[in-house]
Amino acid sequence: MTEAEWLVCNEPTAMLGSLRCPVSERKLHLFACGCCRAVWECIPLGLHRKLVDVAEQCADGRLGHGILELVEKRARAQSALPNEAIHGAFAALAVTNVIGWWAASRTLLAAREAVCKWAVTVASTGELPPTSAVATAAVRAWGTEWARRNAEPAWSWNNIWPEAAQAAGDAAHAAAEQMFANVLRCLFCNSFRPTSFEPAWLTPTVLALTAQMYDSRDFGAMPILADALQEAGCDNDDVLSHCRDTSTPHARGCWVVDAVLSKE
Repeated sequence: MTEAEWLVCNEPTAMLGSLRCPVSERKLHLFACGCCRAVWECIPLGLHRKLVDVAEQCADGRLGHGILELVEKRARAQSALPNEAIHGAFAALAVTNVIGWWAASRTLLAAREAVCKWAVTVASTGELPPTSAVATAAVRAWGTEWARRNAEPAWSWNNIWPEAAQAAGDAAHAAAEQMFANVLRCLFCNSFRPTSFEPAWLTPTVLALTAQMYDSRDFGAMPILADALQEAGCDNDDVLSHCRDTSTPHARGCWVVDAVLSKE
């Protein structure tokens, strides 16, 4: 994969396969957790969400894998889940794989399946608000296809529904692919233009702000971090633009945050 392709690619599976070795096991596990965070509404409450929390801490060495195995065992033993929660549960369970590549790839697939099915349900029933870009894309596609088919006299409700569902599913899949690709780009920097952080950039303000975002998982202050880095002398466009890009999600393992905190 070329640099130009990496920057615009919306195929996270292909992007995973293109990562240049060696790849940090921590990063791969945090990407798996980031996929779950991106579809948090699809992850069942309770033990499955706890599983993602624990997996993040294990990736950082804050907890041992024995704790993760215990929570996983309890999650697997949980009473039957409703059908709409199954794929979200699979995504949470996939993060526990000890091999980073497997955790990343399997969680990606399960999370994508979960959010796409959820988004089509949102579009078809209207029972849940479109709280994500994936659901919003599905709702719009459903409405557009429904209106188009409904304008044709020969079409009945039974014929319109599957066509609208297909359109919503296709739109959800495309939006999900873009979302997960953005998560991947957040964690893995552009390897064609590696960035070195100057010690002078790491002021007390920069370090404190970054540590607070990392611990809280609230990355809303990334644009403020960009200002602080710039004031410290950082003039790297890749770093500053990544911090100021509010259109894409940030997650634990973000390459800028990791560089500031000296995490690999």
